[in-house]
Amino acid sequence: MRSERLYLIKTDCTNPYHNIALEKVLLEHAPKNSITLYLWQNERTVVIGRNQCAWRECNVPLLREDGGYLARRLSGGGAVYHDLGNLNFTFLYDKSMEDIYKQTSVVAKAVATFGLNPQQSGRNDITIDGRKFSGNAYYTQGERAYHHGTLLIKTDPVPLGRYLTTDEQKYRSKGITSVRSRVVNLQDLASEITVDSLSQRLIEAFQDGYGAKATWLSEDQLSKGEVKKAQEFLSQWSWVYGRPISFTWANERRFPFGLLRLELNVQSGSIQDCAVYSDAMQTELLPKIRERLMNQRADQETINRALECAQTPEELKTAFLELVEGSF
Repeated sequence: MRSERLYLIKTDCTNPYHNIALEKVLLEHAPKNSITLYLWQNERTVVIGRNQCAWRECNVPLLREDGGYLARRLSGGGAVYHDLGNLNFTFLYDKSMEDIYKQTSVVAKAVATFGLNPQQSGRNDITIDGRKFSGNAYYTQGERAYHHGTLLIKTDPVPLGRYLTTDEQKYRSKGITSVRSRVVNLQDLASEITVDSLSQRLIEAFQDGYGAKATWLSEDQLSKGEVKKAQEFLSQWSWVYGRPISFTWANERRFPFGLLRLELNVQSGSIQDCAVYSDAMQTELLPKIRERLMNQRADQETINRALECAQTPEELKTAFLELVEGSF
């Protein structure tokens, strides 16, 4: 068996922007001609794929209200929910050393040590009896690449369902949409599985699978400046919400003064086109409201400010805010 140079790193931080930034820096600066296994967790976070529409995939206002995070990763694929009952893993390597099957086998063999029978399902999932406990995605940057995934151990299913549910009638997106699968927590199948115990089995399976002993890395060995720079980029609004993905949003409701319908075309997080319809008698304000909404950021606070700038009467302003409530 050919021996590989192996490295391990684990973080206790649960902030998704820091952890995804660390993943990015490891991709760019981890030792060459080696494979690194990075273990990490995020607290109450929805992570969307590189090419997904944030509002189409996540109930953003609800997540924000609950104090959760919305993050966008570098890799493609669908939206996932992370909490402290979930463990994330990342294999980082030179592109020439890529072996998706072998890396997935490390994860499957670690889970199998608890007496379970995990199966690789296609390229992206690992399942038990048809129920997914691990979803995987991949990213390549020049001559470097990574393979990362989730491990559902004791993830709370209630927020998972709440945050990853949106009103499909309101949104039409050109981005990639998630495919919902039947999922299972590993602890429901083997009560002895915990984040700590599975982490240890992953480390053992990693070394056994590659036939070498791994060297531990610490965050102190990485450039704090590079991590900070990456974290600032990955947490900024323009990355999380403003990716060049277009979607249309529409909603209508009947109010005491008449029917009100609002349609928005959003590109890169900005309202590029807007249409307002009403059968109310007094509609002279609608073109002014449309003008104020154009080229504004698509979030509720900005829409509220635009309505105030248009000197919208309180009754009409309240109606507009009710239309967009829970959508941005």
